This record gives sequence, C-alpha cells and structure tokens, in this order.
Amino acid sequence: MPKLGPIRARVHRRVEGTLKSITLTRTVTGKHYASLLFETHKRDAMPLNVRSWECPTCHTQHDRDINAALNIKHQGIVKLKAEGLSVSAHGGLRKSGTSPAAA
Repeated sequence: MPKLGPIRARVHRRVEGTLKSITLTRTVTGKHYASLLFETHKRDAMPLNVRSWECPTCHTQHDRDINAALNIKHQGIVKLKAEGLSVSAHGGLRKSGTSPAAA
C-alpha cells in the first residue's frame, strides 16, 4: 500500500475509548474513507448459551452465530486468495485465467 500524506478528516461524532483498528478504503472516484473501531467498554465473559446480545453503547443487536459464520467466510476467502485463486464479490470461486473463445 502506498504511503498516504496528510488526510483531511471530518469527524461525525465524538467517541471515547481505545482505538482498536483503522480500515482505509478508496472509492473508484479516488476518495478515501476511514472506518475506526473503538473499544468503548469491556464485556464480561459471556457463556456459550447466550446466542445474541445488545451493545450497551450503540444498542445494536449482535448474533454470535451470524458473526461466527461471517468470520469463517472471511478467513476462507483470505486463504483462497493466498493460494492465488480469484474470489467473486459474493465470495464464490471464479475460474482463474482466460478461457478460449468459441470460433
């Protein structure tokens, strides 16, 4: 990834907590967006029989099974790409390379 110079940022809301990660994305128009992940509270250990929970900060409902499935899918895509295989936008495999055109 090329080094970026100073970035002008617009803060949408003030967040307190520990910054965990920043994800930078670039649109086709050349604009950059940064997604910031903050840890605003520590969750106590949650027993495995609790399948969903609500974030006390943003009140978003989280389903542990869906989250696990998304994590497994993401890791699978990462491993396929590491093997040099192409992955479609929907996560399915595509044929790598070119196929001959019918005459």
